[in-house]
Amino acid sequence: MKAIINVGLLLGLMVAAGMIAGAQETEEERVGPNLVATGRYYGDSIVLRWAAIDYPTWQTASRAGFVIERSDPERAEKGLGWELLTPEPIRPLTIDEWKARYRPEDTLAGAAVQTLYGETMVTEEDPFGSIYETWMQQRNMHGFGMILADVAPRLADGMGLRFVDRSIKPESGYVYRIRSLADDPTTPIDTAGVVVMTDAPAVVPSVRTLSAVEGENLVTLQWERSEHPQPFSGYFIEQSFDGGRTFSRLKEIPFIPANNSTIDDAAEGSFDTISYKVELTENYRPVTYRVVGVDAFGDTSPESHEIVAMGRDMTPPAAPLVKQIEVVQGDFLLQWKPGNESDGADDLAGFYVGRAGDANGPFEAISELLPRETRSFTHTGVDTLLPGYYVVGAVDTAGNLQNSVALFGILPDSIPPMTPRGLAGEIDSNGVVTLRWDANTERDLQGYRVFFANQEDHEFQQLTTGIFTDTVWRDTLTLQTLSEKVYYRVTALDQNFNHAPFTEILALKKPDIIAPVPPVVTAIRPSERGIALEWYRSPSGDALRHILYRRNAGSDQEWRPIFASDEPTADNYLDTLVERGGRYEYALIAADDDGNSSAYSNVVHGRTYDSGLRPGLREVSARYDAEKGVIRLDWSGGPAEGGRVKIYRSINEGRAGLIGSITLDSSGYVDRTVIPGATYSYRVKVVTSDGGESEMSETAPITTES
Repeated sequence: MKAIINVGLLLGLMVAAGMIAGAQETEEERVGPNLVATGRYYGDSIVLRWAAIDYPTWQTASRAGFVIERSDPERAEKGLGWELLTPEPIRPLTIDEWKARYRPEDTLAGAAVQTLYGETMVTEEDPFGSIYETWMQQRNMHGFGMILADVAPRLADGMGLRFVDRSIKPESGYVYRIRSLADDPTTPIDTAGVVVMTDAPAVVPSVRTLSAVEGENLVTLQWERSEHPQPFSGYFIEQSFDGGRTFSRLKEIPFIPANNSTIDDAAEGSFDTISYKVELTENYRPVTYRVVGVDAFGDTSPESHEIVAMGRDMTPPAAPLVKQIEVVQGDFLLQWKPGNESDGADDLAGFYVGRAGDANGPFEAISELLPRETRSFTHTGVDTLLPGYYVVGAVDTAGNLQNSVALFGILPDSIPPMTPRGLAGEIDSNGVVTLRWDANTERDLQGYRVFFANQEDHEFQQLTTGIFTDTVWRDTLTLQTLSEKVYYRVTALDQNFNHAPFTEILALKKPDIIAPVPPVVTAIRPSERGIALEWYRSPSGDALRHILYRRNAGSDQEWRPIFASDEPTADNYLDTLVERGGRYEYALIAADDDGNSSAYSNVVHGRTYDSGLRPGLREVSARYDAEKGVIRLDWSGGPAEGGRVKIYRSINEGRAGLIGSITLDSSGYVDRTVIPGATYSYRVKVVTSDGGESEMSETAPITTES
């Protein structure tokens, strides 16, 4: 419980000091602290380590120096503030102090001094290039300096990045904050904080995931970076040539793995795997390897488990040179020679012969391992209908295989497949053609080829760019064309490229979405019988029907069909259902066999013709009524429209004169002014209210009694 309370108090101190978030946000919207720290309990002391995240922060903070402050649960309960542990700020050693403290042969110390005080060398004249070159050099100096401080505590002390607190109590806990005294507003420095418990000394774990990949004069050691919460800063690679009795390190300084992968790389697993390549001078010499990790405190881990690995021969022999395959009495004869008779001949174990149905394999071995002296192989019992690709593979004593170029082998065959059957198809409204046919049953069938033409008597063109193996083929047509049909044929071919006879021609009607071309009205003539029209038919070949429309001129009424014909020669019409003096408009459309209608033709105007002649009276007769001394005229018929009947009379063959005018609805007339003994002739005509007149109707002469 005490430990839990202590931790809670320590965390409260960190929150109060603003160190949980770690970073002070600046105008640059920096995310995360630019000064980070960690600590470790060793039983009698606590070691603090800190680092700056970039070169400007490191230089600015180091010049000003660092102060270390501490608090603990006891001080927190009493309300006491932070306890200063460094009366004098911690700064890097000067160059003279480095020379006095470290031996001249300490090359790592010299490197540390260079990272602290070395000047950048600019070779670029371009301003941008010089800035970039300076930035890169400073970046490298900072990175190398932080690595040196991690792997060597003496260097961390000299660089002012390490502090040892020996005034501690066990079974307690402490919170530390590390502050820089720098007050440069252009480079604000964060305060780093860390909590260290003193209940048990820290234990450095070992590398547990070590493995090896063997290659040609090469062993690649691999282990997982993320197997520990705090990855190691570097690793010592150790090797043993006596079965693990004695080990030596490959290099004096530790191997520092690259740490510049992106988050996406880490998600894919490439970032988490650390690889170290050991180049070898010979293969097949077993070597025992182990790895020791080095952390930020310069502490080394226990040795990892040991693995034994060696370089292996990964280079295959030269590919054999195979002569052209020969057919000998129905069998295939392969002959070859090694790709290089002298190079690699010592480890040549022999040859394999492989066969596949495709030039890219996979190839199945059809022979046992043939002795290295073998130069030919005969493949017997070959299926005469099925071709194959052959390779000769050279194999060395390490099992490395190198195949020759694949050669095609096929036996003579002049018999073509059967003509495909059942060819059928359809075209949908989008112009997609689907062809189907029955599959051929020949064992050596290679596939099909599809051909098409736009006219049955045209030369057919191949649609399939290669050999098509399915029995359903889809084609896409443009429907914006005047051709009504498309024609297809299919052929089959075998492995010897023998082609079957073509299928019968399959004609498919295209969906017609193109309207016919409009017809043209060429003439309009009024006549006594009505209005006559003539036209040129639509030139579209599929225009089967022509429809004539009429409407009153100058009106907004819809067109009304008055005539339609499917006759291929119909090109005129007499409209008799018109009114005398009427004005009309006419137009034609053409319709094809798919129901597409053309636009209206040119619109023509016509007016009925009026000669003025009207129907006359029928059965006009005259009779003398001797009793009353009058002559009576009778008739029948006459036009329907209103008007009058005019009566003319001639006496004794003299000149006729008008003697009366009566309404058209009268059925006769009585002449009361007759003279006995005279001879009379009568004529009558109709005069209609619209100004028309009929022809004269004449009676036979009649003589009155004297």
